[in-house]
Amino acid sequence: MESSKEEYKDFQSFLEQQGIIPLLRKAVAKDRLLQPTTLQKKLIPLIQQDQKHILVKYEDQSGLKLGLYLSIVNLLVEKQETMLVVLSYSKERISELVDFFNNLIKFREDAIKIQAVFKPKELATDPFPNILIANPKVFLSLLKHEDLKSSITTLVMDQIDKQLLLGYEEDLRAAAREFGGKSEARVVITVKETEDAEESVQAIKREFMESALVIRFRQPVSSVEEKLIHYYHVCNADEKFLLLFALIKLNTIYGKTVIKAGSLNECYKIKIFLGRIGVTAQVFNSEMPINTQKSTLQSFNAAYFDYLVIQGTEKNLRVQNVRNIIFFSIAANYGEYSKVANYVTFQEGYIVTLLGADEEDKLERLQERQKAHLGGILFMELPVKKRILDTFAYRIRDAVRSVTPKTIKAEKARELKKVILKNKKLKSYFEEHPQEKEILSKELSKSKIDERRFISLRTLPDYLIPKESLLTNPVEMRIAEETKESLEIADRNPLPAFSNEGAEAVNYEELPITSGRKLWKLRHHRRIKKKPYVKNLNFVP
Repeated sequence: MESSKEEYKDFQSFLEQQGIIPLLRKAVAKDRLLQPTTLQKKLIPLIQQDQKHILVKYEDQSGLKLGLYLSIVNLLVEKQETMLVVLSYSKERISELVDFFNNLIKFREDAIKIQAVFKPKELATDPFPNILIANPKVFLSLLKHEDLKSSITTLVMDQIDKQLLLGYEEDLRAAAREFGGKSEARVVITVKETEDAEESVQAIKREFMESALVIRFRQPVSSVEEKLIHYYHVCNADEKFLLLFALIKLNTIYGKTVIKAGSLNECYKIKIFLGRIGVTAQVFNSEMPINTQKSTLQSFNAAYFDYLVIQGTEKNLRVQNVRNIIFFSIAANYGEYSKVANYVTFQEGYIVTLLGADEEDKLERLQERQKAHLGGILFMELPVKKRILDTFAYRIRDAVRSVTPKTIKAEKARELKKVILKNKKLKSYFEEHPQEKEILSKELSKSKIDERRFISLRTLPDYLIPKESLLTNPVEMRIAEETKESLEIADRNPLPAFSNEGAEAVNYEELPITSGRKLWKLRHHRRIKKKPYVKNLNFVP
C-alpha cells in the first residue's frame, strides 16, 4: 500500500502546499497524477492568492480544467465564497462540467450545490446554487435577479473562442454591460492558444475588466518530438489501404499502432478492412457509453489487440506504449502532430501521414509550422518501393471496394447490439423479457461479417514475399541518387545517334531466324516460308 501512495505523492504534496483541503485532494487522488502541469503550477497559487482577473491561453492536455476549478471550489468551501458561475458553449460541454464538479465535490455534497441552467425559469433561487453553469444567452436573462449578481464571486468564461464561434458575442457584450462594471467578482477567461480569435477575445476582455493577468501555456518540446521523423506518402484513397496492407504484412510496422481517420465511417472502413486481412482492430467510438470507451482503451493498453482506430484526439483518449501513428488523412493543424509525442514511446517507431495529391499545399503549411516550432523540418517522404506495392494491388482491390456504406452501417449496428446485450443496467430488463434478448442475440449472430472470401489475404504465399525491404534504406537511396546523377550526365553528353543509312542493302534472307515458332519447325524438319540462314544455327534442316 505504501508504494501506491508514493505513486502520486508529488502532486498531492503540491496541493497541500497550496492550501487545498484534504477532501478535495482525496477526490483527485484517484486520477493518480504524478505531478502538476506547468499551467497548474502557475494558476492554482494565483487563485488561492485572490488574483482578481485572469486570461488563460492554454493548449490541449495542459491540465486547465482541474487546475482552475479545483482551486475555485476550494475557495467556495474553505473561504466560504458564495457562487461560481461558468459560461459555456453547448449542452454537451455543460453536462461534462456538471459531471466533473460532481466528482470533485462528492465528499462535500452537503456543502456545495450544483445546477446547470438551460432555461431561465429553471434557476433555483432559494437558495441560489453554489456552482451555476449556463450559456451566455441564459446568463444574460438571469442577470435580472439583482440578488444573483451580488452573490457571484467568480465568473469563468469557459473556452470563449468556441462561444464566439457559436455566435454568443453579442450576449457576452450585453452581459458585460449588465455585470462587468458593477461587480467585484473575479473574472477568468480561457481561450485556446491556437485559435485565431485574438481580436474578439480582447474586445470581450475589455468589456468585463480593465486589465487582467495573462497566463500563456505552451507545451514544451519533448526530446521524443525532436527526434521523431514524420513521414508522408502521397496517394489516392485505394492506395492508402494498399500501403497499410504492405506495411503490416511485410512487418515494416509492428507493435501497438494508432490509426487516425478523418471520420467515424472511415474508422469502421479501416477496421473492417484490417479484419479481412487477418488483423484485429477496434474503433474508439466517442458516441458509445463511457464504460465501453474505457473498456476499449484498457484492452488496447493491455495489448489484447495492436491496432486502435480513432477519429481524432478525443478527450478521454489515454493510450500507453504506442509505437506507430498513422494519419489516414492530413491533420488540420500542427498541434495534432505535436501531441503525437505524448503517445509514441519508442524512437524507432513510425509517424506516417497519407495524403492526396490535392493536399500537398497543406503539407507545406505544416512543414513551415514545424520549422518554426522545432527549428527544422522533420517531415520526410516515405521511401516506398512502388514495384513491391504493385505486386499486392490486385489482391486487396476487392477487399477495399467491398467495404460499402451498407457494410459500415451494419458493423456499427452490430457493435451497438453487443453493447446493449452486455449492459449491466439492462440485465434486469432482459431477465423480465428473455424473448427480446434472444431476438437480439440471433440478430447479432447473423450480422457477423463473412470473411471467408478474403481468407487468402491473411497470409502471404512465399512467392509474393519480396527478398528486399518495402522501404528504401539509406544505401539504396544513395545508389539511386548516384544513378540519377549518371543519367543526368548522360543526357547532357548523349552518344552519337545511330543511322539507318544502307538499310536497303541488307539481305534479309541471310538474317538468322529468331522466331521460336520457326526454330521449332527447323528442328522438326518442317517447311517454312523463309529460307533459313543455317550457317549461324549450326545445324542443317
